[in-house]
Amino acid sequence: MTFTDWNRLRECVDKSGMWNLIMGFPEDLIKAYNLAEEQVKEITYDLDLRDVIIAGMGGSAIGGDLVKEYLFDRAQIPIYVIRWFEAPSFVDENTIAIISSHSGNTEETISAMKSLLDKKCKIIIVSSNGFLEKIAEKKKIPFIKIPGKRPPRTAIAYLYISMLVVLNKVGVKGFNKEEFEESIRILKAMREELKDNGEMAEKAQSLAREITGRIPLIYSYRPYYSVAFRFKTQINENAKYHAFAAEIPEIFHNEIMGWEGVQVSNYYPIILRGREESRRLKIRIDYFKEILNDSGISYGEIYGKGEGRLANQLSLLYIVDTTSYFLALLHNTDPTPVNTISKLKKRINEEYSPLSKFEIELLK
Repeated sequence: MTFTDWNRLRECVDKSGMWNLIMGFPEDLIKAYNLAEEQVKEITYDLDLRDVIIAGMGGSAIGGDLVKEYLFDRAQIPIYVIRWFEAPSFVDENTIAIISSHSGNTEETISAMKSLLDKKCKIIIVSSNGFLEKIAEKKKIPFIKIPGKRPPRTAIAYLYISMLVVLNKVGVKGFNKEEFEESIRILKAMREELKDNGEMAEKAQSLAREITGRIPLIYSYRPYYSVAFRFKTQINENAKYHAFAAEIPEIFHNEIMGWEGVQVSNYYPIILRGREESRRLKIRIDYFKEILNDSGISYGEIYGKGEGRLANQLSLLYIVDTTSYFLALLHNTDPTPVNTISKLKKRINEEYSPLSKFEIELLK
């Protein structure tokens, strides 16, 4: 397909304007940083900080995954991401809990927040509005307000960077401003390649074509596995298509056996790689590639760009988001609507009305 063909396909299929949100990713990161830096000035918690909980679902939780991987060997205390209705038993008044929900109305996250409040945790909310904004006003909880009126998964810049800034403010150090500035330079250059149908566009379009008709199995390692999982979920939501992700080196103790006798035409493995790939990892990945080559199984590789960890994470994220977008176009699918998810939320509200229960309990 030519550059003109892709443009025509985008005009016909992308009715809701997902492309414009993809193109705005570098500016979203800058806005996210500036908004968070201004708003964290109001946070004045004084505590013997022992651990961090990030509670969220969907794209809001993936922001937490990125934080956890970015800080995994920099933070001096553990960081946990929970996708559940209740808090873990070990949290207490020396726990900082970041409640992450783009809409502010996510049932699982609000339920987790109630449980965290019951355990006396110090709460900070990252959201656009909704019930969480109400409860923040009522209970004087620090609230980092991010832009709304967009699909939650496209707010990843705000959800991720806001949490890094918040943690830096409360004493969990490790966020590197120079890495952030490098990331912006690289992402802007990548966007120009997208506009001009350059290297990035060709890479994403090629991957989308390879995936079509096969199930992508996406592999990576810390600190990029969160991006691999993001890739899986972006394919699910944007292209309305199955995908699966697994972590290196764990796959070499189980999943690698699944490639013996596999139907070659059914699957397309993709490996996300970055600058922090150790020799130990490289040996394993090289062996995996030998298995694939010997079996005649084609595969894809995506490499992060830049020197810093953040640039590698975010450049990988930009490529995989764009690939999922092009895959949606190839499937003649508007990337934005997620009707099945919306129907489930409607069913839950009709049969259970969780927000009404939370209002009674939390707004007392």
